[in-house]
Amino acid sequence: MKNLHLYLSLIFVLTCAKEDSQAPNTPPTQIVKQYALTANAGDGGSVTGGGTFASGTQVSLTATPSSGYSFSGWSNGSTTNPLTITLNSNTTITANFQVIVNSYTLTVTAGEGGSVSTEGGEYEEGTEVTISANADYGYEFIGWSDGETSIERVITISSETSISANFEEVFYTLNKNEILISEIGVSSGTFAGMVYHQAISGSFTYNNNGNQYLFIPGMACSLQTQECDNINSKEEVDPKPGLHFKKTSEGWELLKIYEEVKTWGIRNFKVKDNFIAMGDGNEIGSHPWSGDMWFGEIQGDEIIWNKVNNDEQHWFHGTTIGDLNNDGLYDIGGAPGKYVSGEISFDNNECMTNDGTNGGPNFLLYMQNQDGSFTNNDLINYPLSENDCRYFNHQFSTIEYANIDNDPEDEIIVSNYINNIVVYDYKTESNKFELVYKSSTPYPDPSGIYGSSSIRVYDFNNDGIKDISLNREHDTPQGISFSIWMGKGNGQFEPNSYIDPGFNLSWRESSVIDIDNDGDYDIVLKSNFGYFTKDQVTTDDGYNNWEWGITAPNEAGVNPNSLWKGVLLNELFWINDGSGNFSMYDEKPLYIDGIFPQQLIPYKHENKFFLLGFRNFGYDDQNRLKTEFYDLEIQF
Repeated sequence: MKNLHLYLSLIFVLTCAKEDSQAPNTPPTQIVKQYALTANAGDGGSVTGGGTFASGTQVSLTATPSSGYSFSGWSNGSTTNPLTITLNSNTTITANFQVIVNSYTLTVTAGEGGSVSTEGGEYEEGTEVTISANADYGYEFIGWSDGETSIERVITISSETSISANFEEVFYTLNKNEILISEIGVSSGTFAGMVYHQAISGSFTYNNNGNQYLFIPGMACSLQTQECDNINSKEEVDPKPGLHFKKTSEGWELLKIYEEVKTWGIRNFKVKDNFIAMGDGNEIGSHPWSGDMWFGEIQGDEIIWNKVNNDEQHWFHGTTIGDLNNDGLYDIGGAPGKYVSGEISFDNNECMTNDGTNGGPNFLLYMQNQDGSFTNNDLINYPLSENDCRYFNHQFSTIEYANIDNDPEDEIIVSNYINNIVVYDYKTESNKFELVYKSSTPYPDPSGIYGSSSIRVYDFNNDGIKDISLNREHDTPQGISFSIWMGKGNGQFEPNSYIDPGFNLSWRESSVIDIDNDGDYDIVLKSNFGYFTKDQVTTDDGYNNWEWGITAPNEAGVNPNSLWKGVLLNELFWINDGSGNFSMYDEKPLYIDGIFPQQLIPYKHENKFFLLGFRNFGYDDQNRLKTEFYDLEIQF
């Protein structure tokens, strides 16, 4: 009985427990399982939904980001929001949030004359973007629209940004490079003619096989530093070797020092085809001066030099090269070629001086022989009239060979110290050159105080007839000038225009170059020490208000490097109007800051116009001369 009572009590307990968890009379096979959905929120937001649900229930969860945040996804990998979950088990899920990063647009543009490395785009806040400006040919970058001036810069994105690169048209491009030259016992003040200030134009450039070269003849002493003042003749000072340079992609480089070509002071030169003539008119000491004539043949990067004259024939200011006898060989002329002294007398149809020498034209004509040697031939036909004899008393200081009448031979054109133009033409019947033209009076001044220094023959008005540019020099400002003589087509000329640029330029010679590519030949003055300004130009209200000036390079106790701020080039350039009349370039001031070359040599290369300058800067610790080259491309 006792066990029966215990059994009945157990049945009663179990029955009461079932009635607490499900409805009465529920069959065991219909019991539904319950699952919990736990929804959590990470930093930066909240989530709604979750709880306990019957198995299979679809429950919606919604993630809500706080201010400054955005929803980034659920812990199960889904990025759907709201997210629906079907419960099949107890589930825990977390909503993730991230700090909002703003996106902004960067717009980069370029003004006229250049380009930029990127046009920009959309970037997240805080992104660093590198931008750079690139100037087109003939322009320079002057700054960004927000005032920054660095060509390359980094922009940190923090807002919508627009920025523009600004460019300005420029008239020059400057390339600089330094050359170290191991000298041969020569001081920096005299080396290679780099600082010869007064009357020497001897340094020159030429083009061969597409390459540009520079030759700087040696200088015995420098007028600019007064080294020549106490020297009585060239025998008291050694001649110096010449230097040969080549233009490369890296700048100018020294090719060779020509010990076999030592000179005292080259005055004039002429390059024609692959040949060069240069005359040593040194003016060291007092009259009579003496120097040599040199003939060079260009062979690749080399020049093969030969002395033309013998030891009794000297003094060559004017120098030229051409074919006088139509034999295909280049002949050379030099003037003055002999010194005329004393009074002129006229006897037996000959001009005679009181020392018994012929007083006729004092220039020398060197004919090239087939073996490459030269012979001085007297090809001028005498006798002269008594008036001509008196006329030729004046030194012929310049000479040119040029074909001005389209016959097979070149003509001989000379000018004396009173600036008369004289032309000799070859006559087959006499096998001589005969006088065909001489100007009646010196031009522009009948007093004839200006000395001729060089002749250039070009067609200045494009009429098919050769014209003449005659350079002049004197010890007065009015004497340093050039004049244009127009050809008549019959071997004769008439004066057309006269230009007196003034004394401050410190120039003696010029080059004839079409500098602006308009088809007309222009005149470029070859200036030693250029036309410099002491102070940088700051006004911008027109050409006439710009400051012009020069500071003497040998001012006592003053380092010129500390005074010169740059160069003002306008008065070097004389523009042809197409009729043989010239005016100084004045469309805008051509000022270059921060350079002060000792010479400026004009040349054209690949149809571009350049000024080549250089300057010595003393020695390095290995006793090498430091020379900086300034290669200026000028755009008009």
